[in-house]
Amino acid sequence: MHTPNERRTLRRFALPLVAALAALPALAQDAPGDGIATAWHIEVAEGQREAFEAKVKEFNAFLADKEGAWEWSFFSVLTGPDTGDYIVRSGSHDWADFDVEQDWEDEADAWFDENLAPLVGSMTRTMTRADPQVQAWPKEEVEFRYFNVRHWYVNNGHAAAFQEGLRKVHGHLRDGAYPGFYGAWYSVSGLPGNLVMLVSAHRNWADMAEPTPSFDEVMLKAMTEEELGEFWRTWGKTYETGETFTVAYRPDLSFNAD
Repeated sequence: MHTPNERRTLRRFALPLVAALAALPALAQDAPGDGIATAWHIEVAEGQREAFEAKVKEFNAFLADKEGAWEWSFFSVLTGPDTGDYIVRSGSHDWADFDVEQDWEDEADAWFDENLAPLVGSMTRTMTRADPQVQAWPKEEVEFRYFNVRHWYVNNGHAAAFQEGLRKVHGHLRDGAYPGFYGAWYSVSGLPGNLVMLVSAHRNWADMAEPTPSFDEVMLKAMTEEELGEFWRTWGKTYETGETFTVAYRPDLSFNAD
């Protein structure tokens, strides 16, 4: 059972649910404006996965002619304790976008309640903000299939030092032509306040192998071994490492307003 506000939110962001990580991913587009993204972590009711995916596709068709419908990207969680769940995300929003209401919302809410809500076991909504200074994405369209997510927890009183260090690493990688694609996001709501997420994008599993030049090679060109060792020791005191997991982009379940 979902409240009216939850259903209205789901109509906008949830189903089709997480915003576009494909092609030139929506992750890469989060930096302009306020750079706000919203996402839902969905656990489907037991035995309802096939029915759930079928209804998501029907809901996409329902939204196809709805003016103002947001674009969503759908992902399947492949690793970690939430394996088998879904994440639906919509990114690159300004705060004012969340105030906009459409005249078809009640119809969408009723459709969701009748067709999708019975298939959902649980849902959790979160919001994040992109760090515009830590984004490394291709200039041309690329079809990314997999995304690795790494959680870092910033220690109390070290937020500024952590951000400075992260941006320093990114600057060295950028200047050293590191070939990987990634971005950083900060918790806004629904997640621990000190959480930072680093997301890397990959075309396939083979694309997850260490690239050339490697991360270490690029960093050692920017700093001496002694300087780099001191940097890791100092910066490492600003945060604790957390969870990691991999998701697969699901173009068959995602919604593109175009």
